[in-house]
Amino acid sequence: MITSTSNKIYKHTKSLYTKKYRYKFNEFIIEGYKLFNEAKRSNLNIKQIILREGEDFIDGCVYLDSKTFNSLSEMNNPEGIICVVDFIKQTHINADKILFLENINDPGNLGTIIRSAEAFGYNKIVLSDNSCDIYNLKTIRSGMGSLFRTNISYANIDVLKDYKSSGFKIYETSLEKNSKSILEIHNKEKHVIIIGNEANGISEEIKKYADEFLIIPMDNITESLNASIAASLSMFYLSKLTN
Repeated sequence: MITSTSNKIYKHTKSLYTKKYRYKFNEFIIEGYKLFNEAKRSNLNIKQIILREGEDFIDGCVYLDSKTFNSLSEMNNPEGIICVVDFIKQTHINADKILFLENINDPGNLGTIIRSAEAFGYNKIVLSDNSCDIYNLKTIRSGMGSLFRTNISYANIDVLKDYKSSGFKIYETSLEKNSKSILEIHNKEKHVIIIGNEANGISEEIKKYADEFLIIPMDNITESLNASIAASLSMFYLSKLTN
């Protein structure tokens, strides 16, 4: 039973709530039994299981008394389990549907997008270098385990040149003079969907790569859709094309 915040397991685990130390040790944190079970199902390498006193024993776990455990967690009402997990091993995959995210800053939005991407078969996601960290705890929670099974990488926007030269159609969700409704797209092609920053949309630097600018038609006067909703609707529609 660990009862001190000076314990080395406590101190190491606490450090992983900070991005700097996640990338120093190539480890991240998950909290709660659902994510623990998703991590096991996804064959991630769980390095440390920390339980609050009173929880049922799990092989290899250590216990913290309630006060120490609650000070470790960043949840308001923490479940009784925190795990240290190795970074997810990303492997090269050939994909004909890619989601590119530019400067997505909200970790909750990112997690929701990742969850939708898995649901609609976009198993390759590329984030611009200035996007938020996929291992942020809010991203992990809102992704509900989809992060563990999706190929995700960070790249300079120049990677879009490679996609265009490889025959990918580049769709960008942006309100431009020549934008068209996404419902006007009928042909199924290998493609990249680009979703921009929550506040500023897609940058001018990225717009030059667009083959088509798309908008999602709405019945009422609304300035814009949340980035995660726009991404989800775009992936849903384009994933259902059959021609």
